[in-house]
Amino acid sequence: MPDDIRIPDDLLDLFQEPALGHLSYHNSEGQIVTFPMWVTHDGEHVVTSSRVGSAKGKALRERPEVSVSVVSTKNPWRWLSMSG
Repeated sequence: MPDDIRIPDDLLDLFQEPALGHLSYHNSEGQIVTFPMWVTHDGEHVVTSSRVGSAKGKALRERPEVSVSVVSTKNPWRWLSMSG
C-alpha cells in the first residue's frame, strides 16, 4: 500500500463540513469491522480519535492498515474513499 495518499484538492472541502467517515479495519480474527466516526484533515493526515484504552484504539494500534470513506453531509454523491 502507498505510504502517502494524496487527497484531490477538489475533495478537501469535505473536511470543512462536519465530516462523518466510516473507518474499516481487520479485527484480531480477520473480520472486517466498520465504525462511523467524525474525521478531519490536518493538512497532511486524515485524523480521527478513539480512546487509548478502548478495544478499537488497541486494535488500530496493532493493525493500522485501514480504509476510510467520507461522504458530504450536503451532497451524498460527493465522497472520498482511501486505504492505507
